[in-house]
Amino acid sequence: MPAAVPVTYADYRGLKEGLEALGFEEIPPWVKQRILEYHNGVATEKFVIAGEVGFEISHKGYRVRAWTGCARKIVKQCDWMPSSSFEIVVGRPAGEDAGWILVIDDASGRVQYFARKVLRTENFVKNFLERARITWKRIFHRPECECHRLFELFQDKEAGDTFWRCYQKNEHAKRKQTREDWNFCLTAEERKTVREWGRSRRRSRKKTQALRAAQEAASVSIDSSKASP
Repeated sequence: MPAAVPVTYADYRGLKEGLEALGFEEIPPWVKQRILEYHNGVATEKFVIAGEVGFEISHKGYRVRAWTGCARKIVKQCDWMPSSSFEIVVGRPAGEDAGWILVIDDASGRVQYFARKVLRTENFVKNFLERARITWKRIFHRPECECHRLFELFQDKEAGDTFWRCYQKNEHAKRKQTREDWNFCLTAEERKTVREWGRSRRRSRKKTQALRAAQEAASVSIDSSKASP
């Protein structure tokens, strides 16, 4: 895995300018962030005031949110003296400062899509902006079904698949087109980028699974040795 690098105020300014160029606006500090915590396999949902700076943009009932992983308190301090603050580290502590991009249903407030987190590696700003741009492009081109209803976003987390679908089954007794490719509006080059993201995600998942298997095997071995007479 590539080494993590500090995220400075200069990096943050690059993120801010890039996102605003796409039409994103900074999320007000009073907007709460949805957090899922897992205890013994049970998910607990809570909403907290975000400690990081985020940006968002909405269209056709969906809102794209981009959480930068940059600590709001430090960023705001740097804003007072930007010219002398470019080298100050504004990224949150390791394990907390990855960038997150997600899509929220405006009507229900529920998260409909989580993009894979963007790690704070050497190309963090470039990678984050590209993921935000492609996610926004998909939402901007939200397709319409044959029954003239907008498709809804669906993410099958177990299968690792995301697509547009229509839930109006009664309207489709004689129709077959009730699903659309999540990437249908992307160019060939953009699809290539998305495929590379997918390969990277699968490699990371395999490494994580292998590490867990090794840790579990080591734990079993230690327990067995303790149980031996």
